[in-house]
Amino acid sequence: MRMGTTEVMTEDDYMDAEEPPSMDSLPVIGNLPAMSDSPFEFSERLPESRGVVRVRLAPIDLPMMLSDLYYVNGPEAIRQVLVDDHASYRKPDFTKQMFADLAPNGLFVAEGDQWRRIREVVQPAFRARSVQRYADAMVTETVRRIGEWDDGEPLAIADEARAITSAILGRALFSSDFTAIADSLRSVVDAMGAKLDIPAGAVPMWVPTRTNRRFERDVREFERVAADLVRKRRRVGADERPNDLLSALIAATENGSLSPTELRDQLFISLLAGHETTSLALTFACFHLAAHSERCERLYAEIDALDGDPSIGTLGEVPASEYIAKEALRLYPPSIEVARESTDDVELQGYRIPEGAGMILPVYSVHRDERWWDEPESFRPERWEEEDVPNHEYAYFPFGGGPRACIGNRFATLELRLVLATIARRYRLDLAPGQSADLDLRMTPTPAPAEPIGLIARER
Repeated sequence: MRMGTTEVMTEDDYMDAEEPPSMDSLPVIGNLPAMSDSPFEFSERLPESRGVVRVRLAPIDLPMMLSDLYYVNGPEAIRQVLVDDHASYRKPDFTKQMFADLAPNGLFVAEGDQWRRIREVVQPAFRARSVQRYADAMVTETVRRIGEWDDGEPLAIADEARAITSAILGRALFSSDFTAIADSLRSVVDAMGAKLDIPAGAVPMWVPTRTNRRFERDVREFERVAADLVRKRRRVGADERPNDLLSALIAATENGSLSPTELRDQLFISLLAGHETTSLALTFACFHLAAHSERCERLYAEIDALDGDPSIGTLGEVPASEYIAKEALRLYPPSIEVARESTDDVELQGYRIPEGAGMILPVYSVHRDERWWDEPESFRPERWEEEDVPNHEYAYFPFGGGPRACIGNRFATLELRLVLATIARRYRLDLAPGQSADLDLRMTPTPAPAEPIGLIARER
């Protein structure tokens, strides 16, 4: 029997539910080798079920890894966890351990009253009306950056995307240029990626491995640069401060709503989510503009029909930008997976899940699952126009869902659409000589290219 948030599950209900199927595993080491060898494709090999499968990882719990996980890879089950029964799940300890040395009090991992308090401070900067105010900065900063491109010369598109999104985030949310903090953030993200690799992720931070030393060094540098940004803003009188996210965070510390530690952690989370993930989405979208130009001709036609650069008022005349953005987010979601932990014994799609169970909702794999998508590995932005997409909304959840959905989803989507449209107005992108049309990915907190992507920008 399916449990809603207003229903109470009895012990009989729980015992009547089935045990979820288990993935075949090796003695002692379970499914860990399969996950390590191919983390992106691992969940594609899970046995058929109603969207829940038990996976054995190790004989004992490790610092950043549970011995057992439940993979939740069916849209109905995903919705039940994120929306219908969200009160029965929380961010798991292994996710919090991942951020324990970085941002343990950030909105991403906070729970209960702390989460509500931080979200109340941050939310106004990401409401629809606030996000629309950022549109001009998104276009202006894109025009400024791509104005430096040379016709026909190679581009390291990841660097260009990072520069654009950094400038936009600085202008929109922090009213400043923060190149230094963006560079520091990049170093921390790279160090986090190394920490996520197995077996590095299982080594406690107090062990002075090269990976751990690098991580600690980059975190300290980020803290120094972030503290300098906050210190400079504090020197400005409260009445003269810009109306942006940084001012809101500082004001919240001054009135006691946030602690200094919570400010620092939320600053990191905002930068990580608003800069790093969006720059990668833009990188992938630009790659596909070059690799599959025949599928993007509609974007150029719609842009050419505009009288000037795209804007918040004319974006509705460029629906192709929405289709390309959605397809890029489908193939390369900002987070590879969403993690949860059950706070009670729960029933999930008729399966019995014990209290404290670690759960993985594999966004990347669900977005590429042939059960829900036609030609799931193909870049087909037209599928969104033709509504050739799954009927169930949780076959596509690049920003999570329910009360814990990414607070910056409107900002990221608008930014991606406007930047793509602005680039397309001035340039046509091609693959650089030697650049493959097939991408290899590597494991970081987000999907990332395994090798640099080279493109050529040609003036239109």
